[in-house]
Amino acid sequence: MGAATRVALEAKVKKSFSKYYDSSCETILSEHLQDPRRVYYLRPSSFPFCGVRRFLDYPEFLEQEGLSHMDAGMLFYVTVGHAFHAVFQEILGKAGKVIGNWRCPKCKSVKAFTTYRRCKACNIPREYRELEVKYKKTLVGHLDGLYLDEATNTYWVIDYKSTSSRQIWFHKKQPVYPYKDNVAQIKSYVPLVEREYGIKVAGYMLVYLPRDNPFKGKIVCIKALGTKAKAKITDVLDRYVKIHRRLLVSNTVEDFDYLYENKLCLDAEDYRKNVHSQYNPCPHHKTCFNAAKMRSHAAKLVASCKSYPMLKQAPQQIVQDLKIKL
Repeated sequence: MGAATRVALEAKVKKSFSKYYDSSCETILSEHLQDPRRVYYLRPSSFPFCGVRRFLDYPEFLEQEGLSHMDAGMLFYVTVGHAFHAVFQEILGKAGKVIGNWRCPKCKSVKAFTTYRRCKACNIPREYRELEVKYKKTLVGHLDGLYLDEATNTYWVIDYKSTSSRQIWFHKKQPVYPYKDNVAQIKSYVPLVEREYGIKVAGYMLVYLPRDNPFKGKIVCIKALGTKAKAKITDVLDRYVKIHRRLLVSNTVEDFDYLYENKLCLDAEDYRKNVHSQYNPCPHHKTCFNAAKMRSHAAKLVASCKSYPMLKQAPQQIVQDLKIKL
């Protein structure tokens, strides 16, 4: 192959690949079958929770046959986030001050709710498994970690969040962190862990780590919680559980009325200040505070979608675990 021919070939293939790359990244890249437990159980990762939004979004979930669709950008973001969690759970866990469940990959034995130890029987490292919390047969969550500060003999719920160096830079000039939804999620674990494991938890830490250099430039947002704060959080959890269980059996406009009366946001200003997330904005916030429009929308959904109540579509094992009668 002559030099001119080679250059022409390289240019042609380069152009072809660039076009292929750009078009691929603009399309839906991946479809993942959603775990039904994420739909029918209440999860702290979905906080703050709104029964109205979940009720209205359910038909779309069914139309997609339970599939979660991701474009290239979202797939990259989610994959990197999972990698971050796995790496730092392993690194900080094996340093000896993080409580977790530790599983031996060889003999499959598990040391529950403890700091890291090698498997004595197999003489190999154990692997980190997240602690689980359950509440009122309805709420299920998993912790990134539970930090034991030996100097103060206190426990702290921790959560790792991947972010950008740009946001870290902005934060140092004017506070960006913590994000509202991150706080709503992690603070709920504090009383839940206390109830599940019979310990006193001092508070929580959100650890923001830049994706391009996670070992430098971290931002740690820490908050100690007193008895009254924990009681308020528990009150919110009780309210969420009550609404979620009613949501699962809702199949009439009157049921929707109950959910609407107990919606998350008081008004548009409350939504903007306390709930709105740039990464997961509510698709109904522009009409949510017009009761007539919302009721009309719900009535059309109930009439056209035969899959309400939601619990009717749940796997039988989940129905039995929830102990809710249709």
